[in-house]
Parts: sequence; C-alpha cells; structure tokens
Amino acid sequence: MSTLLIAPWGCPAQWKDVIYSIDGRNIKSCTSLLPILKFLNEDVSVVIVVLDSLIDRYSGKGVESACYRYYSRYYNEFFRERVMDYNDLVGRCKEFIKSIVNDVAEEADVKIKDLEVIVGPCVGSPGGRWVFKGNANDFTALVLYELGKLCLERKYSRIILDLSHGVNFMPSVCLRIAYLLAGLLRIAYSGSFEGKRDYILLEVYNSDPYPPGAKLPGLNINLVLKEHVKTAYIPHYISRRLIKGGTKISKDLERRIGEINSRYSDAVRTILSSLYYPLPLALCKAFKEYDMDALKGIVNEAINTWREHIRINYNQKQVIRYLRLSPEAIYNALLAYASYLNVKKSVESLGSIKVDDLKRLAELYRTVNESYYYLIKDEVSKIEMNIKTHKWEKDSVLYAELIGEFEEGRPPTKRPIKRVMIAHAGLQKEIVRVYKDRKMEYAFDVLGIKRMRDLLEEAGLLLTSGDE
Repeated sequence: MSTLLIAPWGCPAQWKDVIYSIDGRNIKSCTSLLPILKFLNEDVSVVIVVLDSLIDRYSGKGVESACYRYYSRYYNEFFRERVMDYNDLVGRCKEFIKSIVNDVAEEADVKIKDLEVIVGPCVGSPGGRWVFKGNANDFTALVLYELGKLCLERKYSRIILDLSHGVNFMPSVCLRIAYLLAGLLRIAYSGSFEGKRDYILLEVYNSDPYPPGAKLPGLNINLVLKEHVKTAYIPHYISRRLIKGGTKISKDLERRIGEINSRYSDAVRTILSSLYYPLPLALCKAFKEYDMDALKGIVNEAINTWREHIRINYNQKQVIRYLRLSPEAIYNALLAYASYLNVKKSVESLGSIKVDDLKRLAELYRTVNESYYYLIKDEVSKIEMNIKTHKWEKDSVLYAELIGEFEEGRPPTKRPIKRVMIAHAGLQKEIVRVYKDRKMEYAFDVLGIKRMRDLLEEAGLLLTSGDE
C-alpha cells in the first residue's frame, strides 16, 4: 500500500523527550513522527508542513531532547546570514527542517526513505519578533497546491495525518486538505488500484497532551479518525480568480493577474461543469478543446507571481505578502487536472470518442456520485444495442434517428435541455451524432455552436462563477 504521511509542525525546539506508545509498542522520542514510521509503515512518503516563521529563533528555555539539540545546531547554520529574498527564506526553512528530521531519525534508528518539506506562509507574530503580514488563506492555498501536485504525480492509496505537533490553524486546515487530497486521488486513479479497492484510506493520529512538569511521561499516539474516502468533493461554484491583488499594485501587475485569471477560469469552469453533472462526452470534448499542460502552467505562474511579490523588511523584521491566493481556485485547477489524468488513461483518443470510452468513464463518475455510474452505464448500453441492430445506410446518424425517433426531411428543432441532458448522461438524442464505427460526438453543426462551453451554457449546465 503506497502511503503519504503528512505532519504539520510548529517549532521543534520546544519538544521534550517522551515515551510514545502506539499499538502497545514503545519508543523514546521527541516527536510522534518516529513511532508512526517505525511501527506502522516505514516505506512511506513523508511530508512535513512548517511555517516560514521558523526564521524567528526560539528564545525560550532549552530542553533535554534531540529535537532541541539539532534545532540549536542547525539554526545558526541556516539563518546566520541574511536571507536574500522569499525564495531563499523558503529554501533555508526546508533544509533546516530536513537536517533536524534526518538527524533525529538516524539517532533513533528510524529510516526515512522519502522526505519532503512544505513551507507555508504564516500570519501574525508567533515568535514575538518577526511579523508576517498577509491573508491566512494563503497557507491553505500553498499547502494544497504542493500536496496536490505530489498526489497527482504518485498513486497513493493511503493518507496518514499526524496532528500531534501542529499549531494554530495548521491542524484544522491540514485535516480539510487531507480529505480533498483523498478525493483528488480517487478522481485521478479510480479503477486503477489493485483488486476491487474503491477508496482511499485516511487515518488521523494525535498524541496525548504533555502533562505540565512531567519528566519523560508516557504518551499514547491515538488513532482519532479512520475513514474510507470513496467520493471527491466537486464544487458547485467556481472561483473566478486564482490570484488577487491589493490596492497598491501596478497597472502591469494588474494586467498580468487578469490574464492569469481569465485563462484559468474559462477552462476550469467548462471542465468541472462536465464533471459536476453526468456528462462524460462533454468532459472529453472539453479536454480536447483546452490544453491541460497550459492549465498547469497557469497555476504555476500564479504561484510564482504571488511569491515574486513577497517582501522582506529586515530592519522592521517583517515579511509582507502583497498578493492573495485562492484555495478554492487552486483546488478547482487540481481537480480539473486529476480528471484529465483519468480520462487520458481511459480514452483511446480524445479526437475520436467511442462508446467503449464512455463505458470506461462511468467509473470516474462513480467517484462523484454512484448513481451517475449506473445512469451512464444504462444510457451507453442502450446506444450499444441500437448500433448493433440499426440498418446502416450512411456512416453516421443522429441518436434520435438511431432509435427510430427522427422524421426524415425534418431537421431537429430541439435545443439542449438541462433535465434531459442530466437524465440521459448528456446524450440527448436530438444533439448527439452516432457513427457506424461506434464513435460519438455532439452535433455542433446542428446546434450552430463551436465550443463545449456554449452548449453547456445554453443548456443551463455551466456552473456559476464569481469572486468568493
């Protein structure tokens, strides 16, 4: 079972040694990460989520623990010199935490094969000296972006979340993100796990609180949540903007942000509308119309633009973020790309969608709503049966003609109807063309349109979008 372990961390200099216990097995450690790795599954991808406020040195009383010892050793190494810019700050925080984790693990004889560190943006002044100014939602957006990319690159079937060391908003946000990640994995890889597995296993751990004044107490690491996540969250509302500017941005930056948001919004709105409703043929057509690698590039550009406009004031000890990221829009983009990964492996050619392709895509829609699976299967099987029995005199016919409900010489006058489109998995008989070789497509020539977005809008199936 491929496992992703996510652990939000505060400041490790404050963590004392304890005797951690999990499933009746004990280990002395300053962090719950080590017993989870040692006793549950060592062959995992570990992601530590920290804050950029690590630049603010811990000045409290020292404690007897490996965490404090290695924190003190590496802080001077990584933060003695003034940071050059925000990317430099993030890079130092990453290497700082990696050094601590690797040395603490090596001392405890615990192997970590795959370790990543995500540095999220802080708000406020948790260390008391440095002040971090920006929107709290930036943390959610950035961490979701980084973890989402990881999940779309690797097929995890299990997510472990260790909340023992998280501070402030980190545990609650990371729990929400873990659910979203499980849904993304289901969307991207539905039908491709071994056996009949149709869920992502989500497990959440949290240790007992540290008793005040205690010396080397015994703390249980508690399994506080275990869930089989079968469905993905599909938003009913599309955030229009990936990135937002403040009141003091230049016209050039305002124009750049507008272009990013425009390119993101059009593609994502069409794709997610086709996923929100049971419209597999529309989804395939949408992926044919939009460059999904370009969509990835748009999201990357938004993140890079946000980072470029973070300023560090050493004299006043301030980190100031002038732009804001939208967590909802980040998730929308990740969800669209996860769907694309599924369609790409399920469909032989986006340029020629056939009945068998739609049958395979029914599994994708099961992760949205199980009733969609049966609706699509039933509608496609009817088309299959009629293709076999139809007396073909030409290469293609409208679906209505295929089932004998088309009057020769009279062009269809019906337009796409929302109720009919939903009830028949987007295969409304008057607007779908079926080919002898089992190919299917929307009759755009009949409708007088050129894009999938226009069809969805006319049918009332285009999700609402706006600013949250």
